[in-house]
Amino acid sequence: MKPILKLEGVTKVYSSGTRHQMVLRDVNLSVFEGEFLAVVGPSGGGKSTLLNILGCLITPDNGSYFVHGKKVNWKSTRQLSHLRGGVLATVFQGFELVSHWAVSENVEVGLRMRSIPKGKRIQTVIEMLRKVGMVQHIHKYPNELSGGEQQRVAIARALCTDPQVLLADEPTGNLDPENTKEILAIFRNLHEQGKTIVMVTHDMKVAEQAQRVVTLRGGRLESGMGFGASDEYA
Repeated sequence: MKPILKLEGVTKVYSSGTRHQMVLRDVNLSVFEGEFLAVVGPSGGGKSTLLNILGCLITPDNGSYFVHGKKVNWKSTRQLSHLRGGVLATVFQGFELVSHWAVSENVEVGLRMRSIPKGKRIQTVIEMLRKVGMVQHIHKYPNELSGGEQQRVAIARALCTDPQVLLADEPTGNLDPENTKEILAIFRNLHEQGKTIVMVTHDMKVAEQAQRVVTLRGGRLESGMGFGASDEYA
């Protein structure tokens, strides 16, 4: 089976003055269609950098990235826009909602960028909010929602473009145990429906909800292990 996403020899270095920090070192990773993969490791260890490269949000310094077997051309704004706009979508730890937009406006932003007709946008927004149990809050604003509710809205926003791969950067990092359990239940349900998910987390109990877990340590990716969902958040 061919991977849907593949990194080969990916390296990333951050520089500040004369100081250079290599956060990713010759990383090789394959993600297969329909897989739920978790990447674990200590905070500041490069997990978010790895996810942002997978999401085509930052450029690696060396190595290659393939999506459906096609090499990503980091200089092609057209290809990157296509990948970010439909193939890939990212859910962030900090929710990244626009405070002066209602829930409906936050969720439909990706559809607006694709010039989807208004009627279709409304229909899709309602459908996605229903998937995450938030349709009753469609007219509220982010400051009227709890952290867990805001993360559900962020997931609905990511799902609106029907991405082939959902990327999640510490999606439960700002949540209490009860909201963590609810968000992970949404991810498990999406995975059962066939969605490919890559999640980074520092919490091993969260990671154990995935099918496979790999560890990023010292900028290097270690071999993975398989899991069923643990009882902690199942």
